[in-house]
Amino acid sequence: MHYNMKNTSEDAEKKIASIIRKELKNENYDDSCWLKAFSKADGDEQKAKVLYIDLRTSDLKKEKQKEKLLEDSKTHSQMRCGRSFCNNAYKILSIPKTSIGIQKCEGCGNMLEEKVSEKNALDAIDNLKSKPINYSTKPTTKSISLDGVYFLNASKDLKIMFWGYFIGVNFLITLLMFAFGQNDGAQSLLGVLRIVWMIVGTIGVFKSADIYKKKKIKEGLEYPLATTAKVACIILTISSIGQSIT
Repeated sequence: MHYNMKNTSEDAEKKIASIIRKELKNENYDDSCWLKAFSKADGDEQKAKVLYIDLRTSDLKKEKQKEKLLEDSKTHSQMRCGRSFCNNAYKILSIPKTSIGIQKCEGCGNMLEEKVSEKNALDAIDNLKSKPINYSTKPTTKSISLDGVYFLNASKDLKIMFWGYFIGVNFLITLLMFAFGQNDGAQSLLGVLRIVWMIVGTIGVFKSADIYKKKKIKEGLEYPLATTAKVACIILTISSIGQSIT
């Protein structure tokens, strides 16, 4: 998770530099930062002072960001996209409360709908340099490999995903069903295979369509192909399931 806030102002930068300079001059260090710096420097005091500057600067900037967040809490809310396919899914944005329901995600163009608690926003500031925090705790799943690419991760262009994979493989299965004719065993197996493929293919096309839509939004263009591909997948999948049942 990344907390999106304007960089500390030039005056604040000068104040932070002044605080650290005085601490070094008077050897009045912040205990936590100094212990970390001294440990990383393997006991070398000069190296420890250099590391201390970086660690202390980071801590003071975070304190300023927290102060700013708390000051703005009456007029601003912390929001994020939260959609798994969006590159900015867990990026926290501080927006005016009047913009809730209006502000759109810069990553995918959808509305910012997920509100982040003040506690989680403060935790995000503390974890700026660590691995992004995913509060949704959604389980991860392995992707299905196809032709050396990860199909479910939509690593191919939408047209290739829809026409090449989704429609192409479905057409191939249909030809095999026609070729086996009256062979009931083969027909049943291919019917199940087609249903499984339609479901897997739909997932891949949906993800590819979302990526395509996001790119078009950034370019300021319409994205009818994304909608058409999704609708076509749903219709064809329902049709295949219906044919198998009957």
